Amino acid sequence: ERAFAYARQRGQEIIALQFLTSDLYHYGHNDLIATRPSKRQFLTHIRNEVIERAKQSALQLNKLAQSLGVTLKIHFIETEDIVSTVVKRVSKDCEIVFMAREKKSFFPLLKRPLEESIARRVTCEVVAC
Repeated sequence: ERAFAYARQRGQEIIALQFLTSDLYHYGHNDLIATRPSKRQFLTHIRNEVIERAKQSALQLNKLAQSLGVTLKIHFIETEDIVSTVVKRVSKDCEIVFMAREKKSFFPLLKRPLEESIARRVTCEVVAC
């Protein structure tokens, strides 16, 4: 909502990067008992679920954008390296990056927050909301 309000006030468009990923991919790749075909079936099922959730989320974002009169472009991206992908995609004329606040981690000391990792590598402001 903050990103939409920001874009609306300035008459700018929003470019949304929607990352298609799941923690369950790890289990599909590293299951020691499962056969190759069952791993592939599990990973395909997870991918289909991730894509379906992304479509539903995109529909909601598009409805919000239309209701506020904001132009919205959504890019669907499948990657595990979110930080590098955001850094590559942020253009030089980007003023601000809005991102969803990360869920709390069980081991926060072992991993730098996504917002901080991105902010260290881009020149624009990064806001988690």
